[in-house]
Amino acid sequence: MKRLTFLIVAILFITFGAERAEASNIKKVDVDVMDATSSYVKLNVKNRRSNSIYISQKFVLKKKVKGEWKKIYFNENVFFAKTIQILPNENKVIKIKWKNYFGKKLKKGKYKIVFIKTKKFSLK
Repeated sequence: MKRLTFLIVAILFITFGAERAEASNIKKVDVDVMDATSSYVKLNVKNRRSNSIYISQKFVLKKKVKGEWKKIYFNENVFFAKTIQILPNENKVIKIKWKNYFGKKLKKGKYKIVFIKTKKFSLK
């Protein structure tokens, strides 16, 4: 039953999108930025729950411009169909390649990514 609930939540998240959500309220799930470059970001997702979670790879990326966070929009025809299962007490490294979503590398600056939780990183 719990797995079915999380699957439904993942489907709703995929369907309605992350644009409206600033961050998820999934408890006992940690997200850390392992590495961030102009080409990609590596995120470590740790499930500290006693059951599996199912998440979409959909994310929101924002860049700080003149003191305000501005959303960076995806290229046309970008799909987020893949759902990831993370087992109880499992760590999973997720690598997001910017070119796949924006068609280019990112420039220097301060960014934040909303992927389960909101995490900030800088590119120099």
